[in-house]
Amino acid sequence: MSRSQRALELYRIDPKSGQATAIITERDDAWLDFSELHPLDDGSFVWLALRDGHRHLDRRDGQTGALVTPLTRGEWDVFGVAGQHDDGTGLAIYFIGNQDAVLDRQLY
Repeated sequence: MSRSQRALELYRIDPKSGQATAIITERDDAWLDFSELHPLDDGSFVWLALRDGHRHLDRRDGQTGALVTPLTRGEWDVFGVAGQHDDGTGLAIYFIGNQDAVLDRQLY
């Protein structure tokens, strides 16, 4: 994150060579909030960032940072990840958001 908080880069570091590669770069003319990163067992990660005027969750490739799939979308915001659970049939991401009422914060 730059001092002005207008640019944020996420780097992947190769532990053998020490080479750093930027896999996500976000910029905004006014201000960026810190983005949350939650690693998953398969090497991908959940990324919380501002998209289309709202904060939402994306699943990203752990090697390249490329979008795997958007996890949330809409005219509402995600405020944070509360947890995750994989029971063998699929991954569940629990998060705090205001999908049902703009003034509420609920666990989904």
